[in-house]
Amino acid sequence: MNHSSYYVALCALSAAVSAHAGFTLDLEYEGHGRGSFQNVQVQGDLLWNDATEFSYNWINCSENLWSDLAGDMAITHCIEVHAGISDGMTGFDVVDLAMAPSGGWPGPMGVVRAELMQGLFFDWINPLTGGVAEGPESNALATAFQLVAWEISHERFDATSAQDMAMQMDMSLGAIKWQEQSGAFGVTVDEYVTDMIELLRVGEYGFAAVDGLVSDSAQDQAIYVPTPGVLALLGIGALGNRRRRN
Repeated sequence: MNHSSYYVALCALSAAVSAHAGFTLDLEYEGHGRGSFQNVQVQGDLLWNDATEFSYNWINCSENLWSDLAGDMAITHCIEVHAGISDGMTGFDVVDLAMAPSGGWPGPMGVVRAELMQGLFFDWINPLTGGVAEGPESNALATAFQLVAWEISHERFDATSAQDMAMQMDMSLGAIKWQEQSGAFGVTVDEYVTDMIELLRVGEYGFAAVDGLVSDSAQDQAIYVPTPGVLALLGIGALGNRRRRN
């Protein structure tokens, strides 16, 4: 599939995601996309400024690739690090981003964290694909994006505003810690993580339409929803494979 056809397929499936709750989107996992495995510590009882270190795990920090029954493709990003993804079809409930992830810790991110997450997507996600920009550093960029997304969705902030939460973001402290790899790739990931957090600390958040995909049997995901302008550019209407929840 050439690049333009791939972008059309991505947007066709993403167009199925509605900003209104009440639909289930059936997706089949196609594997991970750009990104890498990294040493990440996940410890839900630590506050944002806690430097306590436990064991680190080798975790996939990559974009997730999916297809629907029509063969349309989509890229999503994990917002529930402790859950897994299984092969085969998964039914995701489409919810407002503030209501995701579902279940126990980290629990729904709420309106303020959702604002931060939307700002992150606005700053770094290609609206034609729902993933990071292509280029020689795309694996490092996708890795950093996933790490910062987990910091937003999982960290135990005590701040109440989006900008103040951003000021508390630090990948060496708190519930989510990242251990930088040695070598040039690790340095590049660290530079992108720093840039992403610093941009969020400015406090001027562009709006990106991002919805939550929640499931009892798979990692909950965040998915970029193309704007009408992007869909019109590619000649796509409201396509997709939705079914209303009972």
